[in-house]
Amino acid sequence: MSRLMTSVLATTLIAIPACNLEIPLNPSDLARPFANFAEDLQDSVDRAAADPFGARPFPRLIGGNNRDVFYATNLADVRIDFAGPTNNIILPGITGASNLYVYDLDQRERNLAETFLPSALVTPFANMVTDGTYVAYTIADEDGLRVDAGRIGQSVQTVFRTVKDGERFASLELVMDEGRLAFQVFDFADDGFFIRVIDLLDRTLPQEFVTEGLARIALNGDRLAWLSSTQGPTGNVTLIELSTGNITVLADRLAVETPLDNDLAIADNLVVWSETTGDGLKRISAYDMPTKTGFVWADGVAGRLAGATDDFFVTEEVELRLPRAPDRISVRRYDADGRMRTLARFPREGLAGQATVAGQNVVWVNPERRVIVAPIAGGDRQSFRPF
Repeated sequence: MSRLMTSVLATTLIAIPACNLEIPLNPSDLARPFANFAEDLQDSVDRAAADPFGARPFPRLIGGNNRDVFYATNLADVRIDFAGPTNNIILPGITGASNLYVYDLDQRERNLAETFLPSALVTPFANMVTDGTYVAYTIADEDGLRVDAGRIGQSVQTVFRTVKDGERFASLELVMDEGRLAFQVFDFADDGFFIRVIDLLDRTLPQEFVTEGLARIALNGDRLAWLSSTQGPTGNVTLIELSTGNITVLADRLAVETPLDNDLAIADNLVVWSETTGDGLKRISAYDMPTKTGFVWADGVAGRLAGATDDFFVTEEVELRLPRAPDRISVRRYDADGRMRTLARFPREGLAGQATVAGQNVVWVNPERRVIVAPIAGGDRQSFRPF
């Protein structure tokens, strides 16, 4: 073996401790071109970085658009399998690192964009987000919670940190689009909530907007919307144009037990939200930004609002069937007239589900850990393994 090869292997083994690294080399390989050997070596390194502990982690969907799907994996996931008609579950690795991936839909290529990010993806919300250029994630340390952000592949900076005496608390829901990052903060000193928006591209001073209570947040380019609770079981939906500061209240006196029970999305021309109707079902409403008119899109909708375009919205419902049978997940699409079509139905296994709208596609994870990409208007689907 040449001195160069020895140096490459030694450096690789030092950089990746506590994992098995398969070196694709046998005596017959010595006759192969070095370029081919280096390519195989890189493949082995990528495989080792993708799943060093053999946990076969489920992917966590964290965004996407018409070109790419973004997802992450928690390398310290623990899977628990139960006997009988039940659902297997995933215990998230609280201290585990996470890998960030970008899947190119046109080239059908998976890119391991960042390895061993110090964010364990431990909450129902995405505490790691990306727009394909920047990445942000929350980290718990001895001082509390902080938010780190930066360009993919480069060093990150801490953009928010809780004060040691607990004066401020950042929500675990991060949203990002076109270089802007938004999250909610509670200020104990003022006893109030506000949303902070950070422009990672221009590095201008953060913008802050006061909300009446805990809020769900949606961001699309220059537009930020939030659904917040007010006094009692009511809430409102607010839209702001970040470049001008123009604020519009789209709806008020909504039936909102807590904002966590309701969902919000921004399409090209519509703001779409769900409202509790008291019978376990949801009303889906929308606001047309060009015409400045609101309307009820559909009533009697089951499950959570998973996203929307100008022509469709998507829901994901967990059908509870235990103990007689495993729970199931249904992904459904509604068209402009409120007509429903079921896109998929499968067992609630591990982290299966996670339906979201990415550009003009609906994306979800199936029980076999594959990521499914279906054009929202219909057409051929793609599926791929997470690593």
